[in-house]
Amino acid sequence: EDQTQVRRRGQRSSYELRIRRPSGEFRRIRVTATPDLDPEGRFRGTIAIFRDITDTAAMEEALRQAQKLEGLGLLAGGVAHDFNNLLTVILATASAMGEALGAGEPIAAEDVSEIRDAALRGRDLTRQLLAFAREQPLYPGTLDLAGELHRSAALLRRALGEGVALSVSAPPDLWPVLGDASQLERVLVNLAVNARDAMPAGGRVALGAENLAAGPAEAARFPGMAPGEYVRLSFRDSGAGMAPETLARAYEPFFTTKPFGQGTGLGLSTVHGIVKQSGGFIRVESAPGQGTLFEICLPRDPGPRPAGW
Repeated sequence: EDQTQVRRRGQRSSYELRIRRPSGEFRRIRVTATPDLDPEGRFRGTIAIFRDITDTAAMEEALRQAQKLEGLGLLAGGVAHDFNNLLTVILATASAMGEALGAGEPIAAEDVSEIRDAALRGRDLTRQLLAFAREQPLYPGTLDLAGELHRSAALLRRALGEGVALSVSAPPDLWPVLGDASQLERVLVNLAVNARDAMPAGGRVALGAENLAAGPAEAARFPGMAPGEYVRLSFRDSGAGMAPETLARAYEPFFTTKPFGQGTGLGLSTVHGIVKQSGGFIRVESAPGQGTLFEICLPRDPGPRPAGW
């Protein structure tokens, strides 16, 4: 949208420019433009502040790269540990099968099943890692999000277990979004599993969706999100909630508060990776004893609406 039109409506705007100095050097400039209104509220001009952020942006990028390298180190260590455990199972079971064959004994069906289960866990771990790294291939299309949520309800109820009540709310006039239905399902299942583990004695999960025309104030609640049209998904559980120190590390790969062997710590980092890869934004609210709320904003599909909308 034209920035002048934004300011004429009385809204402050901020954007970046790339300029070339006489020396040939390029600089990044952040412009903050505030409308100047007369006492009757009529637009009469703009007050603009130009700030050279070239050096600051370079420092921020260096910090991001350092954090990325640190994350890759954690990721590599966790991957090596998990895959080593899986390979130990496969090698030990294969060795037992080899000894049985050498002795002329039949191969136990449970040994074959053990190898297969370990291989499947390895496959799932690889998929989670690819999603975290945002390299999992997506096959986006126009999604009827209300229909997708209701179709996923049965699967989510199985993931949550009998002790957790699930409610799904989505209006029929929900805007279409561009996304991958299978990856959306993975996001919902990961959130469901996380919620189930936070409610060992049972509880409630409310899954909802609504159209959101996000202004500057609403967009500011989601890191990196610009004002615009989105569909907001909300996933709220009545579980134990998270302490601030746990909340701060919620998306960190291989971070988990679950007992050893009961979680890889990849569930929420996978959710975060898929949402970002889909062009969306995510935030979480939680406190001990007050449950957890995840909100996901997916951009409205800008293409022509399919028949029936």
